[in-house]
Amino acid sequence: VIASSDYGIRKPNRLLFEAGIARSGLKPEEIWYVGDKLKVDVDGSRACGMVPVLYKSEYNCYGDIPEGLLTVEDYRQLTELFC
Repeated sequence: VIASSDYGIRKPNRLLFEAGIARSGLKPEEIWYVGDKLKVDVDGSRACGMVPVLYKSEYNCYGDIPEGLLTVEDYRQLTELFC
């Protein structure tokens, strides 16, 4: 877990995602990044090679969700995606 405040930058800044990748010791394509915002979370993680998963929060409005994007409406659904 990293916090943007530790780095003085905010998502979707690529450096923040790259810091998380480096700290994990994994390849970007091995990381599933779950977030509730298309521009900040999905676009930022995808740009760094991670697998983005959109958590469709009841508090956000979503226009056009890209075709093929993994989505969940409940975090328990993540286990279904892994199996």
